[in-house]
Amino acid sequence: MKNPLFFLLALHLFSPRLHAIAIENPSNDNNSYKIVWGNGEWDDPCRSGRKMKTPEKQKATFGTRCGHKFILLREDLLDAKDALSRDFIEHHERFHAENQFNGGQLINFSVLNAPDSPEIRSEKLMFFKEIVKLFNEDNKSQNIPSLIISSLNKLSQLTRNSVFFSIYFEWPAEYSAYKEVFHNKANGFNSYLNLRHYLGDFDTYASGVLVGNLISEKESMIVAKNKLTGLAMLDALENMCGCTYKKAEGIEVRLIEATLPIED
Repeated sequence: MKNPLFFLLALHLFSPRLHAIAIENPSNDNNSYKIVWGNGEWDDPCRSGRKMKTPEKQKATFGTRCGHKFILLREDLLDAKDALSRDFIEHHERFHAENQFNGGQLINFSVLNAPDSPEIRSEKLMFFKEIVKLFNEDNKSQNIPSLIISSLNKLSQLTRNSVFFSIYFEWPAEYSAYKEVFHNKANGFNSYLNLRHYLGDFDTYASGVLVGNLISEKESMIVAKNKLTGLAMLDALENMCGCTYKKAEGIEVRLIEATLPIED
């Protein structure tokens, strides 16, 4: 019998605080994910007395146990301050699980092969900061797509590949969570911005919501036709400006799979 496979995400440099919590009453709907918060160690729902442990620096783990699908979220690393932030994080992570991992379209990039170095991280952050700045300045909305594509094309190939990974992977999850939690609420956009400032990595994630709002006004059919993917969002920008962005090169298409560590 094969061990259950879990998809592993983004390692972050935090010190874990391990506590055991039970996974109770797993959903009988095999198409849905049960979200469980904890601090790195969970009771195994398949066998009494056994523990499941997630990697100490990992914020989210996705997978199945006993035929049920779970998303295990680290409350000590995600720092969700209240019910609203938990709701938003859950929607974000559920999008990853249901739309990108579960037979969905996480295309052209893998967690393993996203290029990384101090120089790439710096150049990448500046790119996302520039996008946020474009929306904060007095730019006409019709000019923004061409300015984003121009900035993207000026990046080195390795940095552009890393940027594409964030766009493909994080932009649609962030925009989907924003729409679910904030879009129809009074002062929802500002509430989202405040929460994202609190959660961190503001420019990388908020840029996806800004672009999502822009293309939803102009190119909603492109996104609807292709479902909400980072590729569809880039294609919509490209279509709006009549320009072309340089595509990703040389990155292997696969996800990391690993067995979830279990202790007796």
